[in-house]
Amino acid sequence: MGITDKWLVAFVPAENHGIWRLGRGKFGHCFALRFAGPCWLLTEYNVWGLTVKAVDDERALSLISYTLHCGHLLLSLSRPRPFRWLPPPALTCVTAMCALLGIRAWIWTPRQLHAALIARGAAVLSGPLEDTDGIL
Repeated sequence: MGITDKWLVAFVPAENHGIWRLGRGKFGHCFALRFAGPCWLLTEYNVWGLTVKAVDDERALSLISYTLHCGHLLLSLSRPRPFRWLPPPALTCVTAMCALLGIRAWIWTPRQLHAALIARGAAVLSGPLEDTDGIL
């Protein structure tokens, strides 16, 4: 299994409004990067919709550096089952990452996704989390 079989899942601070603030804790957004030959694939869901795009090494390293500085980075295991897009009842950055990684569970917040990935054996690539407000 090579690096192209794995995803870097980033958890970063974000300004969330309204109901999106509930249960998010320190990190308000997540996205995934994967090295795919000559480029990196950036997969992210935000208010503009689902984005999957090729980025060069410079952009990918910039995102990784930013995440290591102010967020938390995990190296997820390869998807446990073939990808099959089943839209969740509400599409968020978290539910999009669950679909991408083959996780079928009721996971709605970055905190829950982080815990699920750790439970599934994801490797922690950044330092320990600082739990400043009692929740992730």
